[in-house]
Amino acid sequence: MYKFAIIGCNGYVGRNLNFILSKEHVVTSFSHSSNVEYRGINSNRENQYSLNSLIGYSNEFDSIIFLSESKHAKERESIKNYLCEILRDNYSSKIFIFSSISIFNILKTEYISFKLKIENITKSHPNVIILRPGVIYGGIPGGIYKTFLTLSKKKFLTLPCSDGVTGYVNINSISKKILAILGADEIKKSYNLVDINLSIASAFRFFGFHGLMLPIPSGIILFLFLPFLPFIKFFPSNVQSIISLSTMPKLKINEEKMLDTFIFRKFLLIDFVKINHLKNLKFSVRGFIRAIEDNNYYFQYLNMSTRQRFIFLKRLYEIYNLKNAY
Repeated sequence: MYKFAIIGCNGYVGRNLNFILSKEHVVTSFSHSSNVEYRGINSNRENQYSLNSLIGYSNEFDSIIFLSESKHAKERESIKNYLCEILRDNYSSKIFIFSSISIFNILKTEYISFKLKIENITKSHPNVIILRPGVIYGGIPGGIYKTFLTLSKKKFLTLPCSDGVTGYVNINSISKKILAILGADEIKKSYNLVDINLSIASAFRFFGFHGLMLPIPSGIILFLFLPFLPFIKFFPSNVQSIISLSTMPKLKINEEKMLDTFIFRKFLLIDFVKINHLKNLKFSVRGFIRAIEDNNYYFQYLNMSTRQRFIFLKRLYEIYNLKNAY
């Protein structure tokens, strides 16, 4: 059983990590909106405590998960200063700093610049582990995940940067990774947390969108905004994100093979039924999907082109049918 302090507990990731980790571990929540002072190990774990009250007590936790961020420059500066205080105060706890895989975008928005600044401040601290998740989804809806779910219910979408590819990671994968790192003998300084790479268009289909879609390629977005790129920091944050996404390189699934098999099963099942035009199923498709997983074919599948995936699934379908005919 680990003792966690979650800083930034009211955001989408904070609420979900609190819910998941508190099932088997002790979790104490800290929020900038709270005025309740934390007074050490005997404090009521059900409360949310003020951020500043953690100073002086941080070493009584096995791990501190730092999630605080803001869209406003003054608040970001305050978050940075508070983080520096935590680093000076702490000498024993493992500190997880949440960055983002968007730092690999060629075009740097204010959000990305802030994440890079936080990484540079913390990377020399011996107890800091930097986590760079992709787009996080699953659990109690919130943040970008909630936006995906809301838009996926619409009958028509105009989708800028529809071919822009980025990584996606389930909230459960993140919690498992945190626990795995805490129990590991050797720990890296940073981890890119990606379950699967998807284009924006594929992501909307994955999250349940069945309507009509007007895709706008990233090349058109870049062309339209090219004269204005030096002024990107003055654009609304959602516009900045769309433009920046068009410069995102495709990240590999990380070496720890974090892929959530349930997620992949759903994604592969949709492709499998669509490619083979299956209506009257004569065998268990779910059993077939599990057989693919057991043979680790899904790692091959993720790196294939659309045409290669079509041939791959058709061929596997034929083999599976042949095998079960005798």
